Amino acid sequence: MKKMNIPYLTLRILSVLSYFLPFTFYLATCASDPGRSEAYNKEDAIRNEKRENQKKLDDINASINQIDTIKAANNVPIIRQLTEKVNRYYYRTDNIVNLDEDIGTEIYLPTRYSASAIGLIIIGKSLLGVITVVISIFLSLITLILWRVFTKRRIGIYVISANILTISIFIIDCYFSKITILYGAWVLLSLLFAQLLTEINLFKINRFQQLDSNT
Repeated sequence: MKKMNIPYLTLRILSVLSYFLPFTFYLATCASDPGRSEAYNKEDAIRNEKRENQKKLDDINASINQIDTIKAANNVPIIRQLTEKVNRYYYRTDNIVNLDEDIGTEIYLPTRYSASAIGLIIIGKSLLGVITVVISIFLSLITLILWRVFTKRRIGIYVISANILTISIFIIDCYFSKITILYGAWVLLSLLFAQLLTEINLFKINRFQQLDSNT
């Protein structure tokens, strides 16, 4: 029974696992709000956070102004409402909301400011980016599963090359879509190039073995 070379297997497994690494910047402002603002770069994230903080401050100031305009006898409900707002805004922060989420969210949001390739399928900003990620995951899986077929033919070289092209398109699309790329995408691209080199080397070895057996 033919066994797979361990370094080749390791590269392919690592390539699949790299889809769970931080691929792009991602931060959702006001995580408990269905109409939350999503940022895929640092500049947009800062702008969204400032806008959300200003919204909270304006809301509190509006309640304070109501206290000034209503008679003292009627201030108790307004003060209670103001207290509830302060507690909601400052004791129920986005970080606390994120901590309350299921552990499963770490699959698509590996860190506080990032999204994995798996996560981009769900919350991706660009349709082209989502499509390229899905294609890349599919190619990496069949490269891992169908290794026997790939070691006998050039198809492995073609599939891995197609995967490199797919991730390259993803990176270019992120640049034009103003999405900050994180290290996960570069790790995957490096692993794919390593796979391609090992696949070419393996194909040459098999070719030489066939030539030797025919002579």
